[in-house]
Amino acid sequence: MLWFQVYLTENEHLIATDKKLLVEFLKLLVQLDFPPGLAVYSATMDLQIDYFYLFSTPKEYSSQLTSLFLGSRYKEILQPDLSTLKLIHGNFTD
Repeated sequence: MLWFQVYLTENEHLIATDKKLLVEFLKLLVQLDFPPGLAVYSATMDLQIDYFYLFSTPKEYSSQLTSLFLGSRYKEILQPDLSTLKLIHGNFTD
């Protein structure tokens, strides 16, 4: 399982880049028939302050997922503390 943190600037948040990213992610989920492990999360903290999302993906879908991040700042991270995250969309499996 790979994890990516996508950062959004305040301006990107104001122009709804986050919503566009989530719509594209939902399209990918449908296209791939909701594979286990492909999911998007927010921190349990306020997105108005944090401006980032976490995405999990099996390795075989990583290039398709990261293509959604083009133009945004993102990085691969180690597995985060799941107790601090809220699942938004997808199908997480340990």
